[in-house]
Amino acid sequence: ESHCISQWGYDFRPAYLRIADLRRRIPDVPVLALTATATPDVADDIQNRLLFRKKNVLQTSFFRPNLADIVYQTENKRGALIRWLNRMPGTAIIYTRNREQTQETALFLQHHHIAAESFHAGLTREEKTARQARWKRGVCRVMVATNAFGMGIDKADVRLVVHLDMPHSLEEYFQEAGRAGRDGEKASAVALCAPNECLQLQKQFQQAHEALGKDASAAEKAHNKRAQRRIQKVIEYISCHHICRSRFLLDYFGEKGTSTCGCCDICRAKQPSGLSHQTFNQVRTQLEKELTASSPTAIRELMLRLPYPAE
Repeated sequence: ESHCISQWGYDFRPAYLRIADLRRRIPDVPVLALTATATPDVADDIQNRLLFRKKNVLQTSFFRPNLADIVYQTENKRGALIRWLNRMPGTAIIYTRNREQTQETALFLQHHHIAAESFHAGLTREEKTARQARWKRGVCRVMVATNAFGMGIDKADVRLVVHLDMPHSLEEYFQEAGRAGRDGEKASAVALCAPNECLQLQKQFQQAHEALGKDASAAEKAHNKRAQRRIQKVIEYISCHHICRSRFLLDYFGEKGTSTCGCCDICRAKQPSGLSHQTFNQVRTQLEKELTASSPTAIRELMLRLPYPAE
């Protein structure tokens, strides 16, 4: 997971930044860096850190047409969680921020007759293996986990991924959400957000990085700025009410000019005009193209050019 070099190497895994030392020891061995989630900036950083002789990125689209990205605003996250699990049968992963929350949430779900277990870094290797095996076999329907659960997870029929707490980057969110629907069937990634979610995210970020005071080095101050930009994008994602969720994420990862997905909460919502957000955005995109490509045009003429009902 080569994005970890860039994202974690500066914080709690500094040894990752020394991986390139291998290239000096075995200079004739080719190097391939693999990741599912890297923005253009992170891809550049990975190549720099691994001492690539020249930039060389092979990338396919991040688009997942079967996955509905949803931000659900609620003051009662646990109540909303039960409703989503009852609405969408099948295997699920619930992500929370810390160990205590995984245990509390798993007990809460068990109390509501939903087979659930917790998973976090504090478990023994044997406990982790046993719980993961029960979840893969379907004995346990729901795994409530920190981000310790995920690397190497290959269960294809996960129908629902829910974030009770948003992570501090869209890279982390995208990778965790992407564990739903790997079989190509319809699945949902739901972020449950309280009214004060944005303020809480900003506060957590400030607490985590306030130790980098005036004495911070320049690889530290620059990293802090990148982390600030990432958290700001998370806040924009959950507070946005007019841009297709999938399109927002694809744009973040460097895919420009993509079409709307048609299945996220934004696309399925209605504009005051009565149009869906998807159709509204399609009309807007067509208008932008027409008006960019030509001189000022009469509205009547535009109406004739565009493949939509005149009203």
